[in-house]
Amino acid sequence: MTTIRDLPIDVSRELALHEAWHMGTGGSRANLFGANLRDADLSGAHLSGADLSGANLFSADLFGADLSGADLSGANLFGADLSGANLRDAHLFGADLSSADLSGADLSGANLSGANLRDADLSGAHLSGANLFDANLRDANLRDAIDAAVVRLDLGGWSVCVRPEYTSIGCQHKPNADWLRWTPEDVAYMAEGAREWWQAHGDLIRAAIRDVQARS
Repeated sequence: MTTIRDLPIDVSRELALHEAWHMGTGGSRANLFGANLRDADLSGAHLSGADLSGANLFSADLFGADLSGADLSGANLFGADLSGANLRDAHLFGADLSSADLSGADLSGANLSGANLRDADLSGAHLSGANLFDANLRDANLRDAIDAAVVRLDLGGWSVCVRPEYTSIGCQHKPNADWLRWTPEDVAYMAEGAREWWQAHGDLIRAAIRDVQARS
Protein backbone atom coordinates (compact mmCIF):
# COMPACT_ATOMS: atom_id res chain seq x y z
CA MET A 1 0.00 0.00 0.00
CA THR A 2 1.34 3.43 -1.01
CA THR A 3 1.03 5.97 1.80
CA ILE A 4 0.56 9.69 1.21
CA ARG A 5 4.23 10.19 2.07
CA ASP A 6 5.19 7.83 -0.77
CA LEU A 7 3.11 9.61 -3.41
CA PRO A 8 4.74 11.88 -6.02
CA ILE A 9 5.59 15.32 -4.66
CA ASP A 10 3.04 17.11 -6.87
CA VAL A 11 0.24 14.80 -5.69
CA SER A 12 1.24 15.12 -2.04
CA ARG A 13 1.31 18.90 -2.44
CA GLU A 14 -2.19 18.92 -3.94
CA LEU A 15 -3.46 16.84 -1.03
CA ALA A 16 -1.80 19.11 1.53
CA LEU A 17 -3.21 22.26 -0.10
CA HIS A 18 -6.64 20.66 -0.27
CA GLU A 19 -6.47 19.71 3.40
CA ALA A 20 -5.75 23.35 4.26
CA TRP A 21 -8.57 24.51 1.95
CA HIS A 22 -10.91 22.01 3.57
CA MET A 23 -9.99 23.29 7.03
CA GLY A 24 -10.38 26.93 5.97
CA THR A 25 -6.74 27.79 6.57
CA GLY A 26 -5.76 28.75 3.03
CA GLY A 27 -4.67 26.26 0.40
CA SER A 28 -6.73 25.42 -2.68
CA ARG A 29 -9.09 22.80 -4.06
CA ALA A 30 -7.16 19.74 -5.22
CA ASN A 31 -6.85 19.15 -8.95
CA LEU A 32 -5.91 15.48 -9.31
CA PHE A 33 -7.41 14.90 -12.73
CA GLY A 34 -5.96 11.67 -14.14
CA ALA A 35 -3.60 11.22 -11.17
CA ASN A 36 -2.11 7.79 -10.50
CA LEU A 37 -3.22 6.90 -6.98
CA ARG A 38 -3.19 3.15 -7.44
CA ASP A 39 -3.02 1.29 -4.11
CA ALA A 40 -2.75 4.62 -2.24
CA ASP A 41 -3.65 4.76 1.44
CA LEU A 42 -6.11 7.66 1.62
CA SER A 43 -8.18 6.31 4.49
CA GLY A 44 -9.90 9.14 6.36
CA ALA A 45 -8.62 11.72 3.88
CA HIS A 46 -10.49 15.01 3.49
CA LEU A 47 -11.15 15.19 -0.26
CA SER A 48 -14.52 16.93 -0.25
CA GLY A 49 -14.99 18.77 -3.56
CA ALA A 50 -11.68 17.54 -5.02
CA ASP A 51 -11.26 16.93 -8.74
CA LEU A 52 -10.33 13.25 -9.10
CA SER A 53 -11.93 12.73 -12.48
CA GLY A 54 -10.18 10.07 -14.52
CA ALA A 55 -7.86 9.26 -11.62
CA ASN A 56 -6.47 5.76 -11.16
CA LEU A 57 -7.59 4.69 -7.68
CA PHE A 58 -7.33 0.98 -8.39
CA SER A 59 -7.43 -0.89 -5.07
CA ALA A 60 -6.94 2.37 -3.14
CA ASP A 61 -7.81 2.53 0.58
CA LEU A 62 -10.43 5.26 0.97
CA PHE A 63 -12.01 3.86 4.10
CA GLY A 64 -13.94 6.61 5.87
CA ALA A 65 -12.69 9.27 3.46
CA ASP A 66 -14.69 12.46 2.90
CA LEU A 67 -15.37 12.60 -0.84
CA SER A 68 -18.60 14.56 -0.64
CA GLY A 69 -19.12 16.62 -3.78
CA ALA A 70 -15.90 15.27 -5.29
CA ASP A 71 -15.60 14.74 -9.04
CA LEU A 72 -14.74 11.07 -9.60
CA SER A 73 -16.28 10.78 -13.04
CA GLY A 74 -14.47 8.22 -15.16
CA ALA A 75 -12.19 7.27 -12.25
CA ASN A 76 -10.83 3.75 -11.89
CA LEU A 77 -11.96 2.57 -8.45
CA PHE A 78 -11.80 -1.15 -9.16
CA GLY A 79 -11.46 -3.02 -5.88
CA ALA A 80 -11.13 0.19 -3.87
CA ASP A 81 -12.09 0.24 -0.19
CA LEU A 82 -14.74 2.95 0.14
CA SER A 83 -16.46 1.44 3.14
CA GLY A 84 -17.92 4.11 5.39
CA ALA A 85 -16.83 6.83 2.97
CA ASN A 86 -18.81 10.05 2.56
CA LEU A 87 -19.72 10.22 -1.14
CA ARG A 88 -22.76 12.42 -0.73
CA ASP A 89 -23.42 14.38 -3.96
CA ALA A 90 -20.22 12.98 -5.51
CA HIS A 91 -19.93 12.78 -9.30
CA LEU A 92 -19.23 9.15 -10.25
CA PHE A 93 -20.56 9.21 -13.80
CA GLY A 94 -18.95 6.38 -15.76
CA ALA A 95 -16.64 5.43 -12.90
CA ASP A 96 -15.42 1.84 -12.57
CA LEU A 97 -16.46 0.69 -9.11
CA SER A 98 -16.51 -3.01 -9.89
CA SER A 99 -15.56 -5.17 -6.90
CA ALA A 100 -15.31 -2.03 -4.76
CA ASP A 101 -16.28 -2.12 -1.07
CA LEU A 102 -18.96 0.53 -0.57
CA SER A 103 -20.52 -1.03 2.50
CA GLY A 104 -21.97 1.62 4.77
CA ALA A 105 -20.94 4.40 2.40
CA ASP A 106 -23.11 7.51 2.09
CA LEU A 107 -24.01 7.84 -1.60
CA SER A 108 -27.01 10.10 -1.05
CA GLY A 109 -27.54 12.29 -4.11
CA ALA A 110 -24.48 10.84 -5.86
CA ASN A 111 -24.44 10.64 -9.64
CA LEU A 112 -23.70 6.99 -10.48
CA SER A 113 -25.19 7.03 -13.95
CA GLY A 114 -23.28 4.75 -16.28
CA ALA A 115 -21.03 3.57 -13.43
CA ASN A 116 -19.82 -0.02 -13.32
CA LEU A 117 -20.82 -1.47 -9.94
CA ARG A 118 -20.54 -5.10 -10.90
CA ASP A 119 -19.68 -7.28 -7.87
CA ALA A 120 -19.55 -4.16 -5.67
CA ASP A 121 -20.52 -4.43 -2.01
CA LEU A 122 -23.23 -1.83 -1.32
CA SER A 123 -24.57 -3.49 1.81
CA GLY A 124 -25.88 -0.89 4.23
CA ALA A 125 -25.04 1.95 1.85
CA HIS A 126 -27.19 5.08 1.79
CA LEU A 127 -28.57 5.55 -1.74
CA SER A 128 -31.30 8.11 -1.15
CA GLY A 129 -31.57 10.32 -4.25
CA ALA A 130 -28.66 8.59 -5.99
CA ASN A 131 -28.78 8.54 -9.79
CA LEU A 132 -28.28 4.91 -10.90
CA PHE A 133 -29.48 5.36 -14.47
CA ASP A 134 -27.77 2.83 -16.75
CA ALA A 135 -25.44 1.73 -13.94
CA ASN A 136 -24.21 -1.86 -14.07
CA LEU A 137 -25.34 -3.51 -10.83
CA ARG A 138 -24.85 -7.09 -11.93
CA ASP A 139 -23.99 -9.28 -8.93
CA ALA A 140 -23.77 -6.21 -6.67
CA ASN A 141 -24.63 -6.75 -3.00
CA LEU A 142 -27.47 -4.36 -2.07
CA ARG A 143 -28.42 -6.08 1.16
CA ASP A 144 -29.77 -3.60 3.74
CA ALA A 145 -29.03 -0.66 1.41
CA ILE A 146 -31.06 2.34 2.55
CA ASP A 147 -33.59 3.94 0.19
CA ALA A 148 -32.22 1.94 -2.73
CA ALA A 149 -34.74 2.23 -5.55
CA VAL A 150 -33.20 -0.85 -7.14
CA VAL A 151 -34.23 -4.50 -7.08
CA ARG A 152 -31.95 -7.44 -7.97
CA LEU A 153 -33.39 -10.84 -8.85
CA ASP A 154 -31.98 -14.05 -10.27
CA LEU A 155 -34.68 -16.17 -11.84
CA GLY A 156 -34.33 -19.26 -13.98
CA GLY A 157 -30.83 -18.52 -15.23
CA TRP A 158 -31.31 -14.83 -16.02
CA SER A 159 -30.23 -11.96 -13.80
CA VAL A 160 -32.73 -9.11 -13.38
CA CYS A 161 -31.91 -5.55 -12.30
CA VAL A 162 -34.87 -3.20 -11.87
CA ARG A 163 -34.28 0.57 -11.79
CA PRO A 164 -36.83 3.40 -11.78
CA GLU A 165 -36.78 3.89 -15.57
CA TYR A 166 -35.10 0.83 -17.07
CA THR A 167 -34.88 -2.88 -16.30
CA SER A 168 -32.19 -5.28 -17.46
CA ILE A 169 -33.00 -8.95 -17.91
CA GLY A 170 -29.97 -10.86 -19.07
CA CYS A 171 -28.54 -8.81 -21.93
CA GLN A 172 -31.86 -7.07 -22.64
CA HIS A 173 -31.93 -3.47 -21.34
CA LYS A 174 -35.36 -1.93 -21.98
CA PRO A 175 -37.60 0.87 -20.63
CA ASN A 176 -39.94 -0.18 -17.84
CA ALA A 177 -42.93 0.98 -19.86
CA ASP A 178 -42.16 -1.80 -22.33
CA TRP A 179 -41.69 -4.55 -19.73
CA LEU A 180 -44.95 -3.54 -18.08
CA ARG A 181 -46.98 -3.99 -21.25
CA TRP A 182 -45.21 -6.90 -22.93
CA THR A 183 -46.78 -10.36 -23.15
CA PRO A 184 -44.87 -13.66 -23.44
CA GLU A 185 -45.27 -13.39 -27.21
CA ASP A 186 -43.62 -9.95 -27.23
CA VAL A 187 -40.42 -11.23 -25.62
CA ALA A 188 -40.25 -14.58 -27.42
CA TYR A 189 -37.72 -13.28 -29.97
CA MET A 190 -35.18 -12.30 -27.31
CA ALA A 191 -33.87 -15.77 -26.49
CA GLU A 192 -34.76 -19.42 -26.57
CA GLY A 193 -37.20 -20.10 -23.77
CA ALA A 194 -37.95 -16.40 -23.23
CA ARG A 195 -41.68 -16.88 -23.84
CA GLU A 196 -41.95 -19.56 -21.17
CA TRP A 197 -39.71 -17.63 -18.78
CA TRP A 198 -41.85 -14.49 -19.07
CA GLN A 199 -45.00 -16.50 -18.64
CA ALA A 200 -43.62 -17.88 -15.36
CA HIS A 201 -41.98 -14.72 -13.98
CA GLY A 202 -43.58 -11.75 -15.77
CA ASP A 203 -46.00 -10.93 -12.95
CA LEU A 204 -43.17 -10.85 -10.41
CA ILE A 205 -41.04 -8.59 -12.63
CA ARG A 206 -43.92 -6.19 -13.17
CA ALA A 207 -44.58 -6.07 -9.42
CA ALA A 208 -40.89 -5.32 -8.77
CA ILE A 209 -40.93 -2.53 -11.37
CA ARG A 210 -43.99 -0.92 -9.81
CA ASP A 211 -42.42 -1.15 -6.35
CA VAL A 212 -39.19 0.52 -7.52
CA GLN A 213 -41.12 3.25 -9.34
CA ALA A 214 -43.16 3.95 -6.22
CA ARG A 215 -39.97 4.31 -4.12
CA SER A 216 -37.97 6.39 -6.58
